Amino acid sequence: MQAISRTQSFQKFMIIGNGLVARTLRTKKWDAKYLFFASGVSNSKDVPKEEYQREIDLVKHTIRANPELTFIYFSTASIYDINAKNSSYVAHKMNVEHLISQETRKYRIARVSNLVGAGANKSTILEFLMNHIKNGQSFTLWDNVERNLIDAEDFLRLLSLQLNEENQKGIIHIFNSRSIAVTDIVSTIEEYLSRQSRHELRSDSSQTENHLNLPCVEVIHSFDNFNEPINYLNALLKKYYSEY
Repeated sequence: MQAISRTQSFQKFMIIGNGLVARTLRTKKWDAKYLFFASGVSNSKDVPKEEYQREIDLVKHTIRANPELTFIYFSTASIYDINAKNSSYVAHKMNVEHLISQETRKYRIARVSNLVGAGANKSTILEFLMNHIKNGQSFTLWDNVERNLIDAEDFLRLLSLQLNEENQKGIIHIFNSRSIAVTDIVSTIEEYLSRQSRHELRSDSSQTENHLNLPCVEVIHSFDNFNEPINYLNALLKKYYSEY
């Protein structure tokens, strides 16, 4: 079974996956009691049902093969997105969260927002916009949508802080305390690249303005660099897109 062999190949690291989350996790030494599952479906658009099932099967196998470890699963902050709550992607993530809560005694579920770092998936919001604006490609821009961006290094700091708590199970929230309008992201990128984007601005009455209803988490507010979203975005651009 392919899923089993994939689990075994990563087992010595206690980190399953090879995307941005997994690569970021591997930059730090962790307690041997943790098993990080970072091999889930990462693209929220047009995902075949087989991919969802592959993740579920791999989660089940990994839990059963490692009952003594604390299972850390990376879910999505889109669960708090009013307009995304009925999507198949969010429904799948909530299904996996429930599965984990039933199958293991020791677990933490990390609900993560839009992670930004070197080598991020091309489907992520910042990668998509940077590439489209740089290459002069047209795209649709919704005027009442916002996104929550978090640096991979801040992700690591927040995860470490919350795993150090005594809880053996429950939800971890890893996101910026301030979200940013996608229109502001585009204008900031345009200024950074000194290039105008080719986009069509649309409004959608079915979309709820300021729809990210993120919970208030005290530990997040300890990071001063979260307080100015535009400055935070500019720092991300300089850090990860200096060669553009």
